[in-house]
Amino acid sequence: MSKQYEVKKEIILKDFLNQYMSEYSKHKKKSLLTNGIILVNGKVKTQYNYLLKKGDIISLKEKTIPTTLDILYEDNDIIVVNKEAGILTIGTDKHEENTLYKEVSRYVKMKKASNRIFIVHRLDKDTSGVILFCKDQKLKRQFQDHWNELVQKREYIGITENIPKQKKGTVIQYLKENEKYMVYATNDEGGKKAITHYEVLKSNGKYALVRFELETGRKNQIRVACKSLGCPLVGDKKYGAKENPIHRLGLHASTFVCMHPVTHQLLNFNCKTPKSFYHLF
Repeated sequence: MSKQYEVKKEIILKDFLNQYMSEYSKHKKKSLLTNGIILVNGKVKTQYNYLLKKGDIISLKEKTIPTTLDILYEDNDIIVVNKEAGILTIGTDKHEENTLYKEVSRYVKMKKASNRIFIVHRLDKDTSGVILFCKDQKLKRQFQDHWNELVQKREYIGITENIPKQKKGTVIQYLKENEKYMVYATNDEGGKKAITHYEVLKSNGKYALVRFELETGRKNQIRVACKSLGCPLVGDKKYGAKENPIHRLGLHASTFVCMHPVTHQLLNFNCKTPKSFYHLF
């Protein structure tokens, strides 16, 4: 990975490069800017007068590695991608097919053979959207041990069959999983507590476009919540759906906001909702 520079005070980008990247000539620094090689917090910046803030991280874009991954962000510690629907996050005992984990691992190893990635959280096979991997096992554990402190927001966009009776509400359930890997809500508190907030954004009399925000992160949490509302996600036969007008599961992880475990910056990742979700409305 390229060397990183932390901004200590508010300053415009050109002045920062001149003051703190003395190993490069003025001509080279100008070339780096105009050719989109300078990254601020992992994003390309080409404006000379771009205003840097204290705590911003400056780095250089590495040699492009060929990949089909939709990479939203990458630094020395984490990599965030937009997962496609239809691919497993990681293989299971029954499924050893191509997985997102394998694709991301292959990508980082093309940069350096010893590079590794570690799973922090998962998305269901047929769910698309934002997913984060760590490049260090200690950081993975840090995320998992301090999930509620580091992860500030997780939002999903879904399409349901039928329309929730209340436009806005919260579903609180206790979830268990049976021997057939079916997650279900139980009346007692022996299961894992799941809290799902939802809001109907659009509806057409038959389907609803719904935003979900998770207060907990349980397996199939949104899918079970929708079933309990009498409004299963389209394409979700496992939880009672009868129709599939968009030819995929109607669930997309749209927003993931977290505190970077190393730089302590608040990072906000957003994935545009697939256009097919809006065709019904």
